[in-house]
Amino acid sequence: MLGEQHDPQPVLVGRRDAGGRILASIQHGARLGARQDSLETIKYKDCHSSVVAMSRKAAQEAQFRSMHAPQRACAPKQDSMPAQAPPSPALGAPVVWALYAKRPGDNAQIETLAQAAGLLFIVQRLRFRKGLEALPNLRSGGSLFSLTAETQRSLQKGPPPALVIAAGKRSASAALWLKARHGPRLVHLGRTWAPGEWFDLIVTTPQYRQPAGPNVVLNSFPLTSPRRLSDQPAADLAALPRPRLLVAVGGDAAGIRFDAAAARAVARRAIERQEQDCGSLMVATSPRTSPEAAAALKASLPTGPGRIISIFGEDPNRYRDFLDAADAALVTGDSVSMVAEAAATGRRVEIFDLPRRPDLSARLRQGLALLGLEARAAALGLVDSGREIGAYMAGLQAEGWLDGDRAADRMAAELAATADRVRALAT
Repeated sequence: MLGEQHDPQPVLVGRRDAGGRILASIQHGARLGARQDSLETIKYKDCHSSVVAMSRKAAQEAQFRSMHAPQRACAPKQDSMPAQAPPSPALGAPVVWALYAKRPGDNAQIETLAQAAGLLFIVQRLRFRKGLEALPNLRSGGSLFSLTAETQRSLQKGPPPALVIAAGKRSASAALWLKARHGPRLVHLGRTWAPGEWFDLIVTTPQYRQPAGPNVVLNSFPLTSPRRLSDQPAADLAALPRPRLLVAVGGDAAGIRFDAAAARAVARRAIERQEQDCGSLMVATSPRTSPEAAAALKASLPTGPGRIISIFGEDPNRYRDFLDAADAALVTGDSVSMVAEAAATGRRVEIFDLPRRPDLSARLRQGLALLGLEARAAALGLVDSGREIGAYMAGLQAEGWLDGDRAADRMAAELAATADRVRALAT
């Protein structure tokens, strides 16, 4: 992370217009605090401590244009349209808030969508009071009750948003509170945990069982940018025998168990693939992999020629390097995001099915179903709607979405169409 510079610095503000051009302006008297994260995003902190994000490529392009044409939005060719006035977040561009909560996968999707829509956005990081995360969303006006006092104060500062993008149960409550107070349009990703008509746009995937409606976008994949593979993977990976198989393992999920026995089963399948293909293995665990499962996996895959293992929290995180270098992937079936990331490379993906386990939520849904109350209770967020991960994964395989480039093409089309819907809401 780059350290914050305490002298006033000009801050680059930019966005893409409807024609895809970069419109840029330089604002002075602000403090610059740039950070680069795994999504290749630069974030600029303004004098109000709000974080404005734009892609690294867009930032570099906007900076180049602003340096060469400081009094114009861009430097068009002679036959292009006349230059427009530089945008100002306070005057021209809509104020967009991205509500980041505790799940990195949700935050990544929010950022991917906002960037695909060409929107400048302010990141509001939500912190929750312990023990209140499971409160149901019973009021259309939402509530800030489950948020810390500091987060509540942050949401009441600065210019009010015209559009809010969020994901998750408690984020939905905060977004609804903002809508009641300021009237912004609401975009929610995944499951709403509340009646769907309370939101302007819901972007979801089949495993959440979201009821259809005119404000619902049902995509085949989570919002993922097709991954551009590096022509030159890391030297140690490039030296591995091909085909190089990425083995990505997750952890326990709703109704799914990934324990030591499951880890050993994944290892056996990986070794089988390696022997069949005469290739190599690149194995990565995730933050959700339990220490017991990680230890069992490592013990079942002794290091040797053609094997590199990255245990999250113990070893350097090589997951992104492995994605770049992979010729194929073997992914445990607990995480839709991991499967989507592997499929975004355009490589063939095999899903390793994990054992199911009954949980309290499933038993509660069964009881409510007998009373005819399950759908209403799920709509109110009193119970989850039951993620049908197994059926969803089977559907991806049956449709051939995991066989190669088709998945990457599908993701790009879905992201573009969803971005169009969001852009229309923001204008």
